[in-house]
Amino acid sequence: MIACVVVPHFAAKLERAHNPLLRGIPLIVIRYGAQRGKVVALSSEAEASGVHIGMTLSRARALCPSAVLVSEDAPRHEHGLEQVLNTLWTFTNRVEVEEVALPHTLIAYLDLGQLNATHLRDLSERLLDALIREVRMDASIGVAPGKFPAYVAAVTDHPLTFVAREMSAAFVAPHPIHLLPLDKETERRLALLAFRTIGQIAALPREALVAQFGKPGKQVWLLAQGLDGRPVKPRRLPQTEHSHQTFDDPLTEQTVLDVTLRRLADELARKLEQRGAALHALRVTVQLKRGQTFTEQLHLLQPVASAQGIVATVQPLLARMPLQFQDAGDGVISVEISLTHLVSAQPRQLELFTHKPARQELIDLAAVLAQRYGDCFYEAVTAERGAILPERRFRFQRIEAS
Repeated sequence: MIACVVVPHFAAKLERAHNPLLRGIPLIVIRYGAQRGKVVALSSEAEASGVHIGMTLSRARALCPSAVLVSEDAPRHEHGLEQVLNTLWTFTNRVEVEEVALPHTLIAYLDLGQLNATHLRDLSERLLDALIREVRMDASIGVAPGKFPAYVAAVTDHPLTFVAREMSAAFVAPHPIHLLPLDKETERRLALLAFRTIGQIAALPREALVAQFGKPGKQVWLLAQGLDGRPVKPRRLPQTEHSHQTFDDPLTEQTVLDVTLRRLADELARKLEQRGAALHALRVTVQLKRGQTFTEQLHLLQPVASAQGIVATVQPLLARMPLQFQDAGDGVISVEISLTHLVSAQPRQLELFTHKPARQELIDLAAVLAQRYGDCFYEAVTAERGAILPERRFRFQRIEAS
C-alpha cells in the first residue's frame, strides 16, 4: 500500500510560521527571474481571489491588491521540507517527494509495504499525529494501492482516507480531471471534448484514448481506472543523523547528564534501525551556560548501530571536556550528538577458515578461547586436500600458549 501526504500551501505556511503577522492576510510568494517575477506559491486567501501558480506579478497584483508579496526563500523552504522528511523517515525510508509541486504544495509518497488493515490504519493515524505534533502543519493523508488513487484520497475533505484495492476505480471516478497528471494541452483537449470527471474518461475504450493522445492516452486511461503501477522512487536519506536536547535549567549533576545521553542514544539507535544503517563517526557538542562550547569527535574503525555502542563511544568524549558541575554557572544548557559516515548495517556472514579477522577481532577471540579452553589455542590445518566436507578437509591442531 502507498500513502500520499499532502501539505497544501506549504510555502505560505512556512512564511507565516516565520512571521506570525502574515496570518490571515493574502500571501503571494514570488520568484524573480531575469525580466519579471512570477507566482510560485500562495495562500488560500490569495488563491480564492483567482491567483494561480505561474501567474505574472502584475496580473497577481491586479487580482489580489491586498496581498502581501514576499520573495521566495529557498533555504527556508528546504529546511521546512527537511523537517517533514525527518518525520516521514521515522515511519519508512521509502519516501518520494513530488518536486514539481514545491514550494506551493508538498506532496510525498510513502511505500508502506504489505500491512493488514488494522496495522495500516494504526500506522497512518500515528503518521498524521506526528506531522501535526512535530511539523505543526495541517496535512492530509490518503492510503491506496497506487500513487494516483492515494493522491486523490489525500486531497479530499478528510484528513485521513483509505481506499481498498477493489474500490479504486469507483473512488476516483467522480473527481475532476485536473487531478490527473496531464500537460496543459492534453487537459485543454479533454475539456474541449466535454470531459469533466475521471469517470467519464474511464468509460471510454482504451483504444479511443490511445488513438487521440498516443501513448500518454494509455496511461491516462489506466489512472482513470484506478490502476497505477508506478513505484515509489525513494529520496536519498541524508548521510547524517542528529539528536539534540536543550535545558531551561542548566544541568549541574553528572548523573542527569548521563540519563540524557542514554535517551539521546536510544533515539539515534531507533533512527539507525529504521534506515538500516550504522555509524563510523560521531561528534558530541556541549554548550555551557557561561557561553563556552566544547566539541569532541571520533572516527570508529568498526561501525556501531546500538544505543549501548553509542553511549560507550560518547562517554570517553565527554571525559575529555573540562566540564565542571560544582557551580551553576558552569551548568550544561544543551547537548547534541551527531552521527556521520553512515554505512549499511546489513548482517555479514563470515567464513570459518578463509576470513582473516581484523586485529581487534583476533584479540577478542583469543580472550574468549583462553577463558573457555585454558592457555592453549588451536589452528586449522589441511587434512585431506580436495575433500568436499570441511570436517574432512581441515583438522584442528593444538598450539601451546608458550
